[in-house]
Amino acid sequence: MPYDRIVEYYDDIFPLKPATLAFLQASFCAGGRVLDVGCGSGEYVLGLARAGYAVSGLDLDAQMIERAAAKAHAAALTPALTVGSMTELPKYYAPGSFDGLFCIGNSLVHAGGHDELAAICRDFYSLLDHDGRLVIQVINYDRVLQQQLTGLPTIENSARKLRFERYYEISGKNVLFTAVLKVDGIEERTVNRLYAVRADELRQCLQDAGFRDVVCFGDFAGGPFAIATSQPLIVRCQK
Repeated sequence: MPYDRIVEYYDDIFPLKPATLAFLQASFCAGGRVLDVGCGSGEYVLGLARAGYAVSGLDLDAQMIERAAAKAHAAALTPALTVGSMTELPKYYAPGSFDGLFCIGNSLVHAGGHDELAAICRDFYSLLDHDGRLVIQVINYDRVLQQQLTGLPTIENSARKLRFERYYEISGKNVLFTAVLKVDGIEERTVNRLYAVRADELRQCLQDAGFRDVVCFGDFAGGPFAIATSQPLIVRCQK
């Protein structure tokens, strides 16, 4: 999603969640080299950096990277931040550069289809060092498609007088995603086509790339994944 027009409010809509940060820390070796693919405004980059990890972050949106860099500077942290696409990871990083890699916030569904998804998974594998771990989080699109859901719960931040509405229109293996930001009576709308990655497909792409111990979770507390009820699909695996 191009967040150019909502960068100012991004942290109010998607603040750092302690359970997510704890899951990431439990997934990666302490002090390891970690890459956040689709890092947004850098909340988890900074959270892991504060915990002693050597963190890098990549995002396609230059304004997001600028915001992340400003927050890092204010916190006297020095993560390596890059403007770039998850479809071109070898352009920015050498094989074996990281001990851990994560792609959360539903970023992976911006892949253009199955072939691109499979290629990204192969790149994830290549960038990890021996025994490196990968964490992915997307929306549970099995549930979206099976139940023909028309959207996700609205996010509200009363302190900022903000509403973030999310609507879906299903079209085959794709979902037309409309995001509506309402702040102080002003409405801004963005529309994007997302690839509805399903659990079995993602698991197979990861295994085909070479990953082992592919485990699915239904939340960042480590709860089990259930197609009918879980809102996110969280996958953790190892090289």
